Amino acid sequence: MRIDIGCGKRPHQNCVGLDRIPGEGVAMVHDFDYPIPIADNSVDFIMASNSLQYAADLPKVMKELYRICRHKAVVCIVAPYAHSTSHMANPRFRQSFNEHSPRYWTRHRSFPGNLEEYYLTRTDTWSLLVDEDPAEAGEPDFRLLKLELFYYPPYQGCYDPLELTILRQSQLNVADQIMYHLVAIKAPVEEHELEWMRISEQLEEPETITQTRSLSRMLIKAEEEPPFCMDSFEPVIMEQKRQKAPRTSNLRRTVRKKNAAAKKRRKIMRKP
Repeated sequence: MRIDIGCGKRPHQNCVGLDRIPGEGVAMVHDFDYPIPIADNSVDFIMASNSLQYAADLPKVMKELYRICRHKAVVCIVAPYAHSTSHMANPRFRQSFNEHSPRYWTRHRSFPGNLEEYYLTRTDTWSLLVDEDPAEAGEPDFRLLKLELFYYPPYQGCYDPLELTILRQSQLNVADQIMYHLVAIKAPVEEHELEWMRISEQLEEPETITQTRSLSRMLIKAEEEPPFCMDSFEPVIMEQKRQKAPRTSNLRRTVRKKNAAAKKRRKIMRKP
């Protein structure tokens, strides 16, 4: 089963639309702030595009989404990025989302990706729940597969990824939206299995995000003057780049070898 939480008029492709307001495309009229009338461990994919910022109790909603997910179900969440003044002022938004949000949706300690993204904060553990109260029954374990930010036009094409990270976490009105791809973990899983999902699976996204990405590429101007001078951050940037060794993990090498071997096998099978 595939569901779109807060689907509006156009549910994500091949998804059962769930929304509290009846309308075309809404197959299940329901407010996700209340228990979702779907059986445990029955959902393979959840889309939640620009809906969870309206949740009254986000931890409760995440726990409910986890309940209905099967092991290794994928969840795509798109939300307004917290560090934007227009989002801060919106009286309808009850929840905030940034790059640290998924650190509260699991107790897993290992970082799922790039440490550069989090160099301004605690990096000894991924989960920020590990030092708090003991885990409750049914507590979510959503592991991050991918995180992507979408920036306001003046910042598109003007900075490298590290500079954007620094700007986004130190200035307002740099990024507009954030998208997470998560996987529900309900049984023991090896890290290499998750890494395989990150680099080999085609992760679904809302059509609006695909359109936003295409529009962003059209708006990028190579000669555009950067709106913010990075000179004051230069020592930090240089230190981070110095520490970042050009490395390729053994896992990624293994994945590339497996992909090459599979491609070779397909060629052999196609031969007459």
